[in-house]
Amino acid sequence: MVLQSLYQHAGVATYAQACKALIQVLLLVTVIHSCTVSKHKIAKMRQASITPFSVKGINGDYKATPNFCSESIDSLMNCGWTPNLWEVLYSCKTLKDDSLRLLTGSFVNLNFDGKKKLIVSLIDSGKVIKQIELKAKTYKQNLAVKRKLLLIPIPIFFYIRNERKVLLATNTDNSLNVGYLKINEGQIFFGTSWNFLFTLYYPRIKD
Repeated sequence: MVLQSLYQHAGVATYAQACKALIQVLLLVTVIHSCTVSKHKIAKMRQASITPFSVKGINGDYKATPNFCSESIDSLMNCGWTPNLWEVLYSCKTLKDDSLRLLTGSFVNLNFDGKKKLIVSLIDSGKVIKQIELKAKTYKQNLAVKRKLLLIPIPIFFYIRNERKVLLATNTDNSLNVGYLKINEGQIFFGTSWNFLFTLYYPRIKD
């Protein structure tokens, strides 16, 4: 019925184009919905210790290794590893793993311009080893990093969804409070998924 309406009343030239238009609409709805759900799931994990967001509060140097890590009960399994801060933020740039191994004295610098740009620098011995630029915006008391999403939906037959979403905030002790959602889902007739939802605290390095 929907395809017929598109075909007859929306000026669509062919039935194939009508199918394509419907799939595009469904894909757009899926992307928008998954974005809202992702932020909501992470925000639910936020602790009462979070302070009101400020650019000055979020910018600074942080240890790469967390001093607190908790997986949500929403996670389907225990992942068996604790992500470092560079690894978490790098995954919002690309879904490919960074082969760089962190050195003992490495730390991460965050520099948000107060608008849409977040510069993340990996530093060791006073030198910038790697640097990435991410898009971010304020969301409630958090800084929401633009998610990385790979979505390939072919209804019934084939489906892939790889997503990384991060919310940054500060605790009352000035440590960095990170909500990290990692989703890997796939389906070829039968589906499999690996979903992890973390709360991580990274200590601030005092000036």
